[in-house]
Amino acid sequence: MQKIKALLNTYPFGMVLFTVFSGMALMVLGDMAASRVFEKSSAGWYQSLSRFLLGTAFLIFLVRAGWSKKVGVTCWFTSSKKYGWTAFLPLSFFLLANLSSWDWSSFQFTPVSVLGWISKNFAIGFVEETMFRGFALFILLEAWGKSKKGILAACLVQALLFGPFHLLNLLSGDPLSLVLTNAVFATIVGVAFGAAYAYSGSLWTCVLLHTAIDMAAQGNEAFTNVEKVVDNNPTLSNFIASLVVVMIVSLLPSLWFILRSDLRSQ
Repeated sequence: MQKIKALLNTYPFGMVLFTVFSGMALMVLGDMAASRVFEKSSAGWYQSLSRFLLGTAFLIFLVRAGWSKKVGVTCWFTSSKKYGWTAFLPLSFFLLANLSSWDWSSFQFTPVSVLGWISKNFAIGFVEETMFRGFALFILLEAWGKSKKGILAACLVQALLFGPFHLLNLLSGDPLSLVLTNAVFATIVGVAFGAAYAYSGSLWTCVLLHTAIDMAAQGNEAFTNVEKVVDNNPTLSNFIASLVVVMIVSLLPSLWFILRSDLRSQ
């Protein structure tokens, strides 16, 4: 363990890059294995289980490394900020935007669909937050977070890993234009989550809010029998308009929180 910590301290960016890409590879392999071994109706449950186990592995490492309290595994907030929760407000835009698209009139709830909806999205929120914020951003903040520029760099780097991570949706057959658009917005979401974590130090709030945002995004798909309709070729004008709105209501406030985050100790 001491050798791994020494490598993380000496080569923080390289080790984060290696670990994140390894985590991505494990998720892809887990999904492929589940889809090949199990029927379509049950494969999703095993994919959720593999994500949960991967996220748990990250938590176990952080605890074994002696960072459980510093990361926020064993406490809700690690920052000294009195109103740390306010850093999550820029993320509320994505939650509300997703909820606004729900077609309540066509929803059909069953115990299986509700449980599957919760487990799938919690597994995604859990593994992505433990990997990108609990591990990657924490390691980068420890290495670079002794200055405001360093905190900004750490948050931007993890976001630039988080956004392109969503290009993996190409493997499930999603159209290229849609995947690229989602990757751009996911990068901004990554900045917002990075800002919230750097400012508040609350890993579990990141996990729960990420889960809620994904649950809201998947509501129509989970509870309607109508096939999901998406704009496979979003127009440039719609993309630019949406990007401007997201930058104003989420990206700019997030940058403000990043620059007001606590410096790491020397």
